[in-house]
Amino acid sequence: MGTTTLAPEDPSQQKIGYVPAKDGTTIMSRSSRLYVTALLALIPVISLMLVQSAAAQVLAFGTALGFRGDVVTITATLDTKGTQISALGGEIRFDPNAFSARGCSLSTAITQKSLATNLVQPNVERFIVFGLNQSLLPTGILFACKFLILPSGSTLALSVSTLNAADPRGDSVLLAPEPGRIIVLSDSTQPGASRQCNVNTCRSAIASCEISHGCDGLSGGAAASCTKDCRLGVIAACQADRTFSLCH
Repeated sequence: MGTTTLAPEDPSQQKIGYVPAKDGTTIMSRSSRLYVTALLALIPVISLMLVQSAAAQVLAFGTALGFRGDVVTITATLDTKGTQISALGGEIRFDPNAFSARGCSLSTAITQKSLATNLVQPNVERFIVFGLNQSLLPTGILFACKFLILPSGSTLALSVSTLNAADPRGDSVLLAPEPGRIIVLSDSTQPGASRQCNVNTCRSAIASCEISHGCDGLSGGAAASCTKDCRLGVIAACQADRTFSLCH
């Protein structure tokens, strides 16, 4: 039998991105090293983009305003971004020295679901929206909660914690919270009818407030409270503005 002699390695068959070293081995070319370095630098950016995209769904709590002694309404609005969500729950945290929880109600637009709430601590209102079905929660106002502004109340935020959501299969869905806010107006700005600031001259501004706060999506006492908050807040703001630019 004859012997087989291996042919020398063809330089054209060398690995792409590598060049021969003096000792006969191959090393990565400078251009390839730069490419790899750039790719590694992009990994954190790509990861951040993926995380931000996954957390696009939002449960946002609104803003309410009123005077001490008023009962104001905070709405909770869901933005699904097209993601299937069939249930969610969490906790609303607030200052018990400033506000007192007065219960929550499910939006009349939500069917086949229920809302359960429980004041587990003086400053924590726990909530869950659920149903014995796989129907989806729509984008829009889910529920509204009432708070009494106590005599020592001041403008503060309402934070949201332990927020969880699930799809029809029961799998977890990322849901980002947006805190709410209760603006406590000073008694010195208690609005009253005036030539410049009243429900007639401020009609347009009041209507804009009602739209932005979702008053049309509420019913009964919640709708009346929402409308009252807008009326009081707009007129008070008008009176505080010496130019009366808000209402005319």
